[in-house]
Amino acid sequence: MAIAVHRKWVKQIEEVKELSGRNMTVILKTGSGKIALTATYGPTAEASDKNKNIYWEELSKEMEANKNWIRIIAGDFNARLFEIQPDEKRCFGTNIIHSNGYLTKGIANNTRDNRERFVDFAKTQDMAAINTFIEKPPQKRITYKEKVPQHNPERPEYQGEDTGPYDHTKYAQCDYWLVDKTHQCTFKDCEAKLEWARDSDHYPLFAKIQLNKKRGKKQGREKKGLSSIGNQAKTSGKNTTAESGKYYWNNTKQNGTTSKPVTTKKNLTHLTRWT
Repeated sequence: MAIAVHRKWVKQIEEVKELSGRNMTVILKTGSGKIALTATYGPTAEASDKNKNIYWEELSKEMEANKNWIRIIAGDFNARLFEIQPDEKRCFGTNIIHSNGYLTKGIANNTRDNRERFVDFAKTQDMAAINTFIEKPPQKRITYKEKVPQHNPERPEYQGEDTGPYDHTKYAQCDYWLVDKTHQCTFKDCEAKLEWARDSDHYPLFAKIQLNKKRGKKQGREKKGLSSIGNQAKTSGKNTTAESGKYYWNNTKQNGTTSKPVTTKKNLTHLTRWT
């Protein structure tokens, strides 16, 4: 498990937490607030209940620890949706690989278990699976190659790697980007990149996020200046005269020491400077 960060963002890293071989978090300071980005790799359907419990408990605890920040998770959850139920629509959209009747055709219990654990986690944490909400053609939805030559070189339906049909007969959607529902709008794009295919049975899942790297300098100076003026006024109990001019209270010019005291936070928001 690893997280690669572009060099221009290195100075924004506050903390790196390697929770286990399946979960890792990096905390980034941005102008939009702190971001807790977690990379994850969920157990396969065949894994024991014990290992699944450990994984989901660890990931849930990490989300609770980061609940005051913008939480983003990306990785392979080893969970196939194929259908979206009415009570799942808050966390999952319709941009999935569809297989009508998938949940009623008697799928393997361990496969159903992986799906239920994933869905319950998203609903409990109130997180959205972004790549299921941003509409894309089928070839940009698939993230996993179910049938490739190395899985079964003898059968014809396993041939033709990286080719159509891009549906449930040959591919699956097991990888997701999750984000708090309240920050869903920060994602501007998300899609699988077949053209980036490498020696793997998974495709890279690309996401574009809009953030402020840091607060603007102008905004910072204005806030600092206002705070300085407010502290002066509160200390003296009156508006003051500075080297470069006089100050106003609620946009009304005041003279000398007869000006009205500035004593509340509400009043301070209206304190302006005259030069």
